[in-house]
Amino acid sequence: MGELIAETIDDYKVLAGELARSPERLLDLRTRVARLGVESPLFDTGRFARNLDLAFAEMWRRHENGETPKRLAVSELD
Repeated sequence: MGELIAETIDDYKVLAGELARSPERLLDLRTRVARLGVESPLFDTGRFARNLDLAFAEMWRRHENGETPKRLAVSELD
């Protein structure tokens, strides 16, 4: 939702004013955010928690085996 990015505080104020004066646009944004919340993995807290558990388990395994810390990539479960 790049149209909500404001580079400066003045840009932010202009954007906020535009949204305040345009209930239709604001409703459209709210609808899109709600839809994205259902469709996006970003808001899938169950998957996030499972994958975080996998990451912790892998970190612990590496620690137990005396491995040095390095980049960690965890495959998604879902």
